[in-house]
Amino acid sequence: MSRRILAAKIRLLAPTIRRFEDAGHISMKNFLRLWLILDDMSRIMAPTKPPPFEPKKTMAEVLAYNDLW
Repeated sequence: MSRRILAAKIRLLAPTIRRFEDAGHISMKNFLRLWLILDDMSRIMAPTKPPPFEPKKTMAEVLAYNDLW
């Protein structure tokens, strides 16, 4: 995909994409716009999901749980 076509798809200027390619400078907003077009957004969101909740079965497990402290 050319820089011009990509810029039109995500409504950015081509020089913004070029600056990112050349120097790695881009705002988070524009980076996420690029990512949304070029890749699956779930890959970038995966690290933000909390681990599955596992209820404690005993009082000892509750007292030993120190993630909140």
